Amino acid sequence: MSKTVYIETSIISYLASWPSRDLIAAGHQQLTHDWWSAEREDFSVYVSALVLKEASAGDTTAASARLQWLRGIPLVDITPEAEELSELLIRQAALPEKAAADALHIDSRLPSS
Repeated sequence: MSKTVYIETSIISYLASWPSRDLIAAGHQQLTHDWWSAEREDFSVYVSALVLKEASAGDTTAASARLQWLRGIPLVDITPEAEELSELLIRQAALPEKAAADALHIDSRLPSS
């Protein structure tokens, strides 16, 4: 039985972007590439339509590179429960208002493996 993981947009951005000159960001990029090449096949990975929307935004060349990494990854639905949890997280100030999209990533329901 494979493990299941939801891939949010930051992971795809680390995979698709040019190597950063910032040491922390470069470390995140390297770790992400290492995981993707060594571990990714051990997991059933999923994204949501929100990830596709975020990955499609911005510079068209960069967006195209991000979307290439997303090819073939199945989508999970953003459920009403996820939307409710997202609103609760914002209301309870667990996340700032500007993180509304991030709050939706928190409860993207994955299929059972």
